[in-house]
Amino acid sequence: MRIPLCRCTLIGVLFLSRAFGSACLTNPLSVYDAKSFSCTINGEIVDNFTFSGSGYSALSDTQIMVTPSFTPSSYTLAFSSIPSGGFSVPSGQSVLYQINFTWDPVVVRAEDDLSDPTHAPGSSTVTTNLCAGGLFGVTCTSPTNTLTVSDNGISPILTASASFAPVTVVDTQTSIALNGGPSGEGGSSSITGFSETVFTPEPGTVLLVAMGLLLLWRRPQPTL
Repeated sequence: MRIPLCRCTLIGVLFLSRAFGSACLTNPLSVYDAKSFSCTINGEIVDNFTFSGSGYSALSDTQIMVTPSFTPSSYTLAFSSIPSGGFSVPSGQSVLYQINFTWDPVVVRAEDDLSDPTHAPGSSTVTTNLCAGGLFGVTCTSPTNTLTVSDNGISPILTASASFAPVTVVDTQTSIALNGGPSGEGGSSSITGFSETVFTPEPGTVLLVAMGLLLLWRRPQPTL
């Protein structure tokens, strides 16, 4: 059976982009959220970065450091402030950040982790909405999963995760809300940073996914 030239070309471009795309490096977020920026973590693509921040002494994207890492079964982006301690507000103040981006490896689980020294009645909350299997505004009208990590100075929830059937793309929308609590009550909100991780399936599951994609790819095209 002859394989259409256009299909071969698209597949070739995909593999070349993953093999030779620039590696994600430890850089300020301003590098990542530049227009049309994408990079790879161990050959897997992460892209579509956007950022906004508003409120008390809001950091710019040049003041947030992004540190990529990976293991044989996971990919992580860790976010911290430049200088250290910049993710903070005093009593009576608040700040809100939004960081969005897209993961492109085969994913079966996502996790958020938070590290912070928040003092009651202040609070810090990181919420990540996930579109597992598509993109917000294109195929997702609402999140397929939501991860929330938080600390109110009393009962911290520092890790949250969600599992799902294997997908080849996960779009994320993350809000970071820091609230120092009522003015004059001694509260504060200060996070050291947070990280977002996606996990790949077991090798046998990856093989099944690959076989399914291959069968779809080899399906005869209708004759016009």
